[in-house]
Amino acid sequence: MEKKGDMICIHIKPINVEEENSVENIVNQISENLREPNKELISEIISALGIVRTMQYYNKTRIIEQQGGLCCKDGSRRRKPGGVFFHLIYHDTSVSESIKQIFSNEARKKYKMKKIEIKERRRKHNEELKERLIKEGLLMISNGQQKNN
Repeated sequence: MEKKGDMICIHIKPINVEEENSVENIVNQISENLREPNKELISEIISALGIVRTMQYYNKTRIIEQQGGLCCKDGSRRRKPGGVFFHLIYHDTSVSESIKQIFSNEARKKYKMKKIEIKERRRKHNEELKERLIKEGLLMISNGQQKNN
């Protein structure tokens, strides 16, 4: 990481793609270099675009990061390197709608996971509250029924 004035520039390592490199190896390198944990999405992008085209987006991301990065739409913060990579692919007019569908599927997965997390947090909170009420004598349980005092 290097600071140029107010900009923070991140140096991302180049990836040498050779015939003996497996897709999994390339996914791991992109994930590590961009600090992007979503390897599944990177893998889907490589499957859809191919290695050569994916590496073009990777190299564009490297250049953008060396020049200070890319801000989010509202300008409130700087995108992370993985976000720049995905943004370039999603907003490229030459990318087909079927590839953009990958991002919609990913958003749906995140939404479902968030709902599951919220449901689990709520269940855990209710269990803790129930235990506290029982301990304080404000709630009694008999034969599986709850009774309030």
